[in-house]
Amino acid sequence: MKRIFTKNTLDFMKDIFEDVSSDFKSKLFDGEKNHVHPLVHYPPKIPVSKLVNSLKGYLADI
Repeated sequence: MKRIFTKNTLDFMKDIFEDVSSDFKSKLFDGEKNHVHPLVHYPPKIPVSKLVNSLKGYLADI
């Protein structure tokens, strides 16, 4: 199997997801080891679209 994401890339993405999640008072759980499926517990008053757009916006600025 060809690896697309290196360990450094996954660690970097995890740090970003944790930063954004903490801004929304949510919690990031570890996902699968062989692909990216972040599992996030977040307050129900926050629309999931807002959380996802914040993650995408953060990554787009890098």
